Amino acid sequence: MPSRPLLPRWERRSRLVCRLTRWLAGLGLGFALVSWVGCVGWRLAPVDFADPSWKVRRGQAVWHPAGRDIELAGEMLGATTADGRGYVHFSKSPRLVAEVRIEEGRWMASFPFLGRRFQGVGDPPGRLAWAQWIRIAQGVIPGEGWSFSGDLDGEWRLAHERNGEWLEGVAGP
Repeated sequence: MPSRPLLPRWERRSRLVCRLTRWLAGLGLGFALVSWVGCVGWRLAPVDFADPSWKVRRGQAVWHPAGRDIELAGEMLGATTADGRGYVHFSKSPRLVAEVRIEEGRWMASFPFLGRRFQGVGDPPGRLAWAQWIRIAQGVIPGEGWSFSGDLDGEWRLAHERNGEWLEGVAGP
């Protein structure tokens, strides 16, 4: 049996680099695929307010975010269903300020004016004022540290005692 001749050092290195490059490319492709599949899995279905199971409330609201020295006034659209789904859309025309959705053990919160987007499994964090509004609209008492007064079909106020965040609103037609 003839023995294989020893390859020059540069050729051995190039083969090793080629194998390593292919391995890293495959690993990167695998991570990209898992990441893409994970993102697709998190996309929530569009909200269809024509469905009679949604109870929709519209109105005006003022939001004072925690840790900020601003108050934002705008249009608010909130909707809930008996099965636990909820949606809030707060905008100051023409910009979306806040959007929160709760659905099937998942939640998503987007604040484009802050450049922030959060999502998770289970209940949303208690610090999200808009998620607390959804809880109240579903007939659940607000989370720890939050107080609510008024009526969602009239004038109302939701405030956090410690961090100073609050929402005030009035229902529209």
